[in-house]
Amino acid sequence: MMPHLAEAKRLAQKLKRLVKEAHRLDTSKTLGGTGKNAVARAYEFYVAFRVLCDLLNDWDLELVNNRGKKIVRFPHAPSGKAKYPYFEASNSGRIRFQLCLGTTIIGTNSSPFSPDLSVQTIKSSLNPSSADFVFGWDQKHTSGNRLNRDETAKVSAHLKIVPPLAKGSVTPFKSSNWPNSCCVVTNANCSTVTSGDLIVWEISEVYDCTPGKTKKTRP
Repeated sequence: MMPHLAEAKRLAQKLKRLVKEAHRLDTSKTLGGTGKNAVARAYEFYVAFRVLCDLLNDWDLELVNNRGKKIVRFPHAPSGKAKYPYFEASNSGRIRFQLCLGTTIIGTNSSPFSPDLSVQTIKSSLNPSSADFVFGWDQKHTSGNRLNRDETAKVSAHLKIVPPLAKGSVTPFKSSNWPNSCCVVTNANCSTVTSGDLIVWEISEVYDCTPGKTKKTRP
């Protein structure tokens, strides 16, 4: 079994025990399939489930918008928010932010961006816009040794047309060392983009994010 698929399934089992309604998470549909797309998808969900498990150290998570369905399924591709469930994070009974998988966000000029993970404001509707967008991540699995710099540049270009206008309004990651900002997450080494350019682009890279390694972040 692919290492990220195996770890994603283990993390999903942990979520089933800890998140309301997540016991109905359908990993066979969410993580099924073979080939290159299946590898990329398994990595995306490995990161997503790892993030969710880390968030549980600081927040109560509740799955919402499952529309009465008996099984929880997340999108395999960019999708409208209304079609799939997402999470609300709260503490002391007060909802603080939303975390969505694959949700399409509309920019100020009507251009779409669908990050693999996005943090949105508590008032974000089922048709989120830049005004609701706190930050977003893209997960990039590669069979090579290094993240392709074009992947980071591509996310940076998306952020110019769909800017996270609500950035800084919430700090989801407190006790875990994930960035509270837009980033690209990869299993490989970081790209050749300079740290100076990453600062200008207002984007981070999380690299070596894979079972058996300690993830790192730059800049």
